[in-house]
Amino acid sequence: KIQSLISEYNCIKINVNEIIYKIMLIFSKLFLIYLNLFIIFFSSLGYGIFFRRNILRSTSPCNIFEIYILSIPLLLSIGFFLHFLLPINYYVSSLIVVVGFILLYLNKNYIILDKKNILLIFLLLIVFLPLLLGSSEHGDFYYHHLPYLNLVEKFKIIFGLVNFNDVLANPYMSWFNYSSLFGIPFFSKFKYIFLLNYLFFLSFIAYLYLDIKNNDKLDLKIINFFLIVLSLSVFSKIKNHGADVPPQLFILLSFRYIYEFLKYNELVNNKILIKIILFLVVAIILRINSVFIFPLLLIALFNFLKNIENFTNNLRSVIFIFVLTIFFVLKNLINTGCLVYPVKSLCFDDEIDWAISKEITTKRVDMLEAISKGWMYYAKSIQPTNNKFIWNPNEEIMNHDNFLKKGVKFWIYYWIKDHDLQRIYNVLLIHIFLVVVLISFSKFNRKKSVLFENNNIFLILTLLSCTVFWFLKTPQTRYVGYSILICFCTLLSVYCLSYFEIQKKIFSRKIFNIFVFTICFLNIIENLPKTIGNIKNNF
Repeated sequence: KIQSLISEYNCIKINVNEIIYKIMLIFSKLFLIYLNLFIIFFSSLGYGIFFRRNILRSTSPCNIFEIYILSIPLLLSIGFFLHFLLPINYYVSSLIVVVGFILLYLNKNYIILDKKNILLIFLLLIVFLPLLLGSSEHGDFYYHHLPYLNLVEKFKIIFGLVNFNDVLANPYMSWFNYSSLFGIPFFSKFKYIFLLNYLFFLSFIAYLYLDIKNNDKLDLKIINFFLIVLSLSVFSKIKNHGADVPPQLFILLSFRYIYEFLKYNELVNNKILIKIILFLVVAIILRINSVFIFPLLLIALFNFLKNIENFTNNLRSVIFIFVLTIFFVLKNLINTGCLVYPVKSLCFDDEIDWAISKEITTKRVDMLEAISKGWMYYAKSIQPTNNKFIWNPNEEIMNHDNFLKKGVKFWIYYWIKDHDLQRIYNVLLIHIFLVVVLISFSKFNRKKSVLFENNNIFLILTLLSCTVFWFLKTPQTRYVGYSILICFCTLLSVYCLSYFEIQKKIFSRKIFNIFVFTICFLNIIENLPKTIGNIKNNF
């Protein structure tokens, strides 16, 4: 009996020690994650303040989350420039972080950290904890994210990279030129690189949330409300962000600013147009498919250029956007021999030795477009397989080019079999749900309110053209489809709500906070299983 009791005691002691060890391990990893968050966020604020004060030359009040968002274009340009000259290794990353903190210290009086900002930061960090801990590597992380980050760390920019690996030469790798700046030594290289996506998403939500609180315009409150709820719903897992979501967030911010400009152009700060242009250009740089929102960029450019004072007053911003664009084009030219890869008409395979041939570029474009239109489902109907992808079809299957030539009536039959269609349904259903919720706090009014005016009809038609263009070319939500659909549906929703007298109490502190945090709670539930799994596996 004594031996049995001793044995049981030892087992209990071992189990207790294991539990203590596991708890300590979890808290040590949490500490490293939050320390990394702190370093990236506040170092980036230094660059954001510098950009806002010295390039945008804006002195109007601004919350810290917008400052963080404004740091991304500047750091992206720095990432491009440095990579032309040297590898972005630990020494460079450490220098970037230190300079960020120096800039923050020199401009410390520019940031006003009131209680609301501090409380919101800590509240979001707690609420989004499962979103953070429920994360893991993106599905393509080991396929091309990490290989590209390793190349950036080991080598300066590579001439003819496309001939080594055409995926690594894709323009959307630009996001990792930015991410590589925070490969901090103490944090195991790129282990926590997903935190860049997390912080951008958190800042995006927090900026819109504070704007609802501080803005007295009902329609802008409604638009921000839609963007918050839709973003929390469709971008609900950080592990799925990769390089796809950041450009979509920039598009959503641009849409919110464009609406404000067209509706209140006499009241808004003249810096709003340059921010629209900047965010749309960055979106196109981060994902070339963002070219679908080019009509929005044209609207902003037209309104910006029709007044010469806009140009002279924002000369530094114009020069920055031009330089950023040149850096992006040079990166493409050096990597691929194309001004923008994989646009065949912008490639110079006859003039540049390291350029990829136009024939291969054409095949690449055809493959991407055909797959987005359901070619995989067509191929599986001819050649049944349990594999997720078919890369080596037999002779009975049409190639990508012939598949595309069949036209809309042919490919749409296979496109509707794609599970991506469910994501589109989700966007539509969530919009309908939100409209019903807002109407429940409203009174019907036969005569349209001032909530909606003719300028917005023009914006609806513009967004409709963007949506049609996207659908006919690459109808996948990850190809900026989410952002285009959210913008279009949000504007239609505002139009429908213009026939109702919206009660302002819906945006009172209690009701609005309850609704938003209900959405956050659903987000927590969705990420909880992965969070628990990561903790169990000490991941």
